[in-house]
Amino acid sequence: MPLYEGIGLINEKPAVILEIGQSLTRVGFAGDITPLILPSVVKCRQSNASVPLTSFKNTVELLEATLQFLRNLYNKYLLVNSKERAVVIIEDVLGCSKLREAVARILFDYLEVPSIAFVPGPVVAQFAVGDDALFSVDIGSTETRIIGVCSGIPFMNSWNALSVGVDAVNKRLSEELEEFATVVLPTAEEVPFRDVSFQLDEKTVDDIRLRFCFVTPRDRAVARNNGGLTTECQGSEYIFTHASETYVLKIPGRVREGATEVLFEPDEDSVTLRSAILDSMMMCPIDYRVKIAESIVICGGLSHMKGLRKRLLEELFAESHERAEREAALKKNQKLQIKSDEDVVETHIPKLDFKLFEIPTPGNILFWFGGSVLGSTQQLAVQAITRDNYIKSGGIVDWCDLRYEGLPDALNVKWGREQYKDLCLDTDEEPMVFKAQLFALTGVQPMRQKVMLRGMTLKDDGWGTFPVKDVSKDEDVPKEPAERPTFVEDMAADQLHKALNYPNGLKNLGNTCYLNASVQCLRAVPELKAKLLSMTEFRGRPESREIASSLQGVFRKLDSDSPPLFDAEMELTPLRLLQGLHTSLPHFASKTEGGVLMQQDANECFNELMRSLQENMVDKDQLGKNFINSYFGIQLESEYKCLEAESEPVTKSTENSLQLSCFISPEVKYIQSGLQERLTETIEKFSSTLQRNAQYKRISKLSRVPAYLAIQFVRFCYKEREGVNAKILKDVKFPLSLDVFELCSSALQQKLTPARAAFREKEERDLGAAFNKTGPKGEQVPKKKVKTCPYAFEDDPGSSNSGYYDLQAVLTHQGRSSSSGHYVGWIKMKSSDEQRPYAWYKMDDDNVSMVDEEEILRLSGGGDWHCAYVLIYGPRILEIEEQDEPMEQAAK
Repeated sequence: MPLYEGIGLINEKPAVILEIGQSLTRVGFAGDITPLILPSVVKCRQSNASVPLTSFKNTVELLEATLQFLRNLYNKYLLVNSKERAVVIIEDVLGCSKLREAVARILFDYLEVPSIAFVPGPVVAQFAVGDDALFSVDIGSTETRIIGVCSGIPFMNSWNALSVGVDAVNKRLSEELEEFATVVLPTAEEVPFRDVSFQLDEKTVDDIRLRFCFVTPRDRAVARNNGGLTTECQGSEYIFTHASETYVLKIPGRVREGATEVLFEPDEDSVTLRSAILDSMMMCPIDYRVKIAESIVICGGLSHMKGLRKRLLEELFAESHERAEREAALKKNQKLQIKSDEDVVETHIPKLDFKLFEIPTPGNILFWFGGSVLGSTQQLAVQAITRDNYIKSGGIVDWCDLRYEGLPDALNVKWGREQYKDLCLDTDEEPMVFKAQLFALTGVQPMRQKVMLRGMTLKDDGWGTFPVKDVSKDEDVPKEPAERPTFVEDMAADQLHKALNYPNGLKNLGNTCYLNASVQCLRAVPELKAKLLSMTEFRGRPESREIASSLQGVFRKLDSDSPPLFDAEMELTPLRLLQGLHTSLPHFASKTEGGVLMQQDANECFNELMRSLQENMVDKDQLGKNFINSYFGIQLESEYKCLEAESEPVTKSTENSLQLSCFISPEVKYIQSGLQERLTETIEKFSSTLQRNAQYKRISKLSRVPAYLAIQFVRFCYKEREGVNAKILKDVKFPLSLDVFELCSSALQQKLTPARAAFREKEERDLGAAFNKTGPKGEQVPKKKVKTCPYAFEDDPGSSNSGYYDLQAVLTHQGRSSSSGHYVGWIKMKSSDEQRPYAWYKMDDDNVSMVDEEEILRLSGGGDWHCAYVLIYGPRILEIEEQDEPMEQAAK
């Protein structure tokens, strides 16, 4: 594989380590000790059932499933910018080529990762164990895979597989439970388990295996098979529920130790686990057999099973001894002259001292941990293939795919009878560098080499006319420019701001960062800014009119082309807006004993600005409808059920709001669960049936979703004993893209379905186009003209017709209480870079800087860094090709 060109980039941010197994997927970051473990399933669109990712055989269906799986992985769990992270894929030695190609295509074409390194699990395990030789016995979910590895090279002749694993043990456990177990019914009657009318599900059986089963020693297993086992191990009881009833399953000792015996029984080809391991060792090169026999690594889902390691060693020694005896008997029958049985054993079946390697991690994550170590080293640069090389080659390197012919544009060198293919040639380096590469291959000193191409000889002092690139003449060398360029490092603050086209900031007037951050977040809503700047009359109360008018002036100055603060400092000082806020809310004008303005709650300021705009941004020709209600208004339908009076009928109500609240409880780790907790809660209110206050369960659903969704993290609570507003620092993840479909009422979900179907149709078209967009030579298909579909319902301007959102702004707080610390606005705005149409900016008062999406996702909390307090999500825009009229109608 080619060297990774951006070695420096790999070390900047940890790579994503991904191992997609048949049952479970392990994912995390380079340098981590343990991964996040998830089921390797996707939801079927027709049946909404979970389908294993590895079950798709059709190429198009596999691509769609892989896209859904990886997108969910990045957006819901990893929460990082895929464009800035290399990826390490842990794969099987003889893995599925279709899945491999689908993962690479989605990661490169859709998620645009910079590079991918495909590494076999047994090979990368060497990074985890720290030894140059090992023998891997991977007991997985459906099969056990065996192979020897040395110095990063798998001995393919030694590869072997048996159809025994976790599933086989669970199947045997279910059969033995049905035959020998008893169950105590809710009526306290004990009956054989086979007489009950239900069966245990897969999850329950797996739980029983994890809790109670073990691998018995070999002598007990032999005695049991011969009928000479006199004592049984102690049984266990397992309590479970079925149909809201509690049962007690009594598990005999024979079941606990008998279920795992399937691992050591011969299969239909009379092959056992111990014979397969020994056969694989014999297929390894003879010089490595002793070494790998002393470095056996047991890994996979069953590696933690109690007693497995001891039993496996006993079986291996027994198998080796039995083979030696059979070999000796065969020699005697053939009447060969031998000195002793020991000589026979050494000649044909070498004496191997079997040892199990003590691995540093649980066996089920060993391969992933090895990938985590690999991703933290410079070796990743050698293993990875870059996105550019992938596009040029039209595929990924796959040694078991006969269609692969190597990467194009490589240099082949012939020396005598030897031929060296795919050598890298960098004409930016001196020719001696290339000759040094040839010296490493041939042993010929660079001074004695004669390199020729098309009749031209390569010289030591330069490439000259050597036909590997276009050579410029001396007169073609460009002259020094009349005006010397100015580098970023040498620019003054005003020059840097103008050169990079940063948005303007606002001056802090003394603890007014809460106001500046609120204004900048509102500025990130382009429709709000355009509407406010176009208004000529405000019709609210005098106090709110002053706030709306002064905010209009601030927006106008923020979008002016004049440099901020450096030429005209007063232009971007929101003094008038601050005075209007003090008039509307006098407590915002509170000062300390030293006469300095006190810090205020940014969300309270944000809501006050919204209320002032709500009063004043009213359209005369639309019967009092105002912009804020249209573009920020949320409608919830709530049902109230009295928990203390079952006979009291359920009541319903409708409420409107401009903001959703995300409560932060110990169980909340993601914003979706916090919002769900807000919509389903227990409250206290007056009961007409009981004529007193009672507990009610309120279940709310969104019956109208706006184009811009404001969400507040409820991070502050009042501590009466200390008398302060304490802050909840808990880390609550939020995505860059949000889907609120599950929070909506059934009626609204039906209305959202057509636009969502249009999004899915576009994704499928893009997926098909991506699959065929590059030819064998990487020729790009020309882009077609696209147009933007409306994001609102025709009869409800300012609404969302899909429920899909993209993050637009974040208001953060840094500190320990709402009345102290510092507030900052983080906004996404259009940039002048054609390759990057949108960029994120940190608006820290008048200090403006560009940040990446990775920095935005770090605002989720968990420490003294900036914590997200208010989020503003904007509509996800559907762009389609101009001829796609049906999709446009569906979006409407």
